[in-house]
Amino acid sequence: MEPAERPAQKVGLGLLLAILVANGVAHSVFVIAMPIIGRQLGLADVQTGVILTVSAVVMMLAAPSWGRYSERAGRRAVVAAGILASGIFLLAVAGVVFLRQSLLLTLPLTFCLLFGLRLLQAVGVGGVMPASQAYVADATGRAARTRGMGLMGAAFGAGTILGGAAAAILGQWVAVPGLLGLGVLLLLVWWGLCRRLPEIRQPVPGRMAERGALPYATLWPMLLLTFCALLIYGMLQQVIGLRLQDQFGYSSAEALRATGIAMMLTMAVMVIVQLGFLRFFDWPAVRVLRWGCSLLVLALMLATFSNGYGQLLISMVLVGGAMGLVFPGNLALLSLAVGANAQGRIAGVNGVSKGLGLALGPVSGAALHQFSVSAPFVLGIVLALVMVLLAFWGSYPEKAGTLLECDGAGQI
Repeated sequence: MEPAERPAQKVGLGLLLAILVANGVAHSVFVIAMPIIGRQLGLADVQTGVILTVSAVVMMLAAPSWGRYSERAGRRAVVAAGILASGIFLLAVAGVVFLRQSLLLTLPLTFCLLFGLRLLQAVGVGGVMPASQAYVADATGRAARTRGMGLMGAAFGAGTILGGAAAAILGQWVAVPGLLGLGVLLLLVWWGLCRRLPEIRQPVPGRMAERGALPYATLWPMLLLTFCALLIYGMLQQVIGLRLQDQFGYSSAEALRATGIAMMLTMAVMVIVQLGFLRFFDWPAVRVLRWGCSLLVLALMLATFSNGYGQLLISMVLVGGAMGLVFPGNLALLSLAVGANAQGRIAGVNGVSKGLGLALGPVSGAALHQFSVSAPFVLGIVLALVMVLLAFWGSYPEKAGTLLECDGAGQI
């Protein structure tokens, strides 16, 4: 019987997906609300940007260590630590905002407190996604690995969409009551769900958990695919609104609204593909990846030559569908390329590729936009073509791990 069919695995996956939805909601609301809250508190936009950017880098750098630690301490401990850190962080931020609004904190002290709290939270939450990816690998058989990774991505994506909707509905109430509510929600998730999350794979004690070097000769195409995909996505987030203003004559308010619709629709299609398509079409991971990369090239070509918002919106829908295939297909292949005792490690390393792509995407998009409104999209096509070459190049693992199959505990 495949591991995905066992009751403990099914219960564990269900709990993990619920945890990831809650985490996605909290992350989305905070990232959306922080620039606005910063202005309300008197912070300069650049100060808010520093808080968000530096913390994202810290989160990325923390991922490999958490991934390795999850091999020894277990996935549940790492996920629970991240959720607890985020819950406490949101409550603390609500307190700082309240004290600043009550004029009990100076502006410099407010910035220092928010910056320090965010850095501590970034370190704590940096292990949630690597440990979750490793947990899905533990809970699914090789035949179900792609569907499992799709479910994980869909859960976080659904949380992101719900968080954006919550931020839009709450509006000005996001500040203190909203942050308090989110903090309490995450603490309840930690208490009610994380503590019940079954540990499917028993932790491996000591250095046995880190036996064997990761087979980077096999892994590098997949890590580069992650980087390229997130670089493209980061660029699109940055330049859609700018193109609407500079090429199609939208006002700032119109561009902001239209960009929000486009990005939410992109994420929604991504979630639908991960939940629906991968469930009913039981394709091998490498086929999923190849179709996703090919569709991404077509989507970006349409975006490049779009002459109106309607065409641009259709292209973003196709981007969402393509990413909904690329991400789970690539994650499944990464997972299949290593054994049981390296799932946390490879998830952490992949987190670095993801973080670099997301960090460089907006900067690259903004810089290229200065030369031409279509330049970022042309670079996107080039990167997508590189992804197609990577997807069709070489031999990818399908049903068996490779170099780390028998390392550590020696079991899958």
